[in-house]
Amino acid sequence: MGCRTARGIVEDAPPERDAPARGDAAARAALTRDDELAIDAVIVTRFFRPSGGQARWIDPRPLGDVRDSVADARIDPDDAWADALRAATGHPRVCVYDADADEACAGREGGVLRFSHPYAAGDGARTFVRWWPARRAGAEGPLPARGQPTFEMVFTMARAGGGGWRIVSQRAITP
Repeated sequence: MGCRTARGIVEDAPPERDAPARGDAAARAALTRDDELAIDAVIVTRFFRPSGGQARWIDPRPLGDVRDSVADARIDPDDAWADALRAATGHPRVCVYDADADEACAGREGGVLRFSHPYAAGDGARTFVRWWPARRAGAEGPLPARGQPTFEMVFTMARAGGGGWRIVSQRAITP
């Protein structure tokens, strides 16, 4: 006969949930508009760069300071920022999301990117990006594709030489 103990099965601890706050107004204000464009352009060109015939659409509505669909829906679009980001990437298949636009990205597969403002964090910054898949090439229906998996990531950035920025780390947000 074996000895019975009160020990249970040991399981991995569940992952910690991310706090609902992405950042605050003070951390947002600590970075310039030029910093914001440089950070976002690095993320698009280094991490979300369109490959093959894919495209990326920049959603002109920034994500809110709090991770909440109602709060995110209340944010007004910033078309000037989205146009400047598209230009800063220098990539012909990075377009501003506009359902009525006929552009180089039309009819392509890829994804829609929605950025938070970057938040100062120590000597660097953090920014959040939500990604939605685009419809398959030639497929009918709205962009982004409805009912497809989406995800949000947080990027930790550090200043690079010459006043630029580089990605230090990235990870998916745990809802």
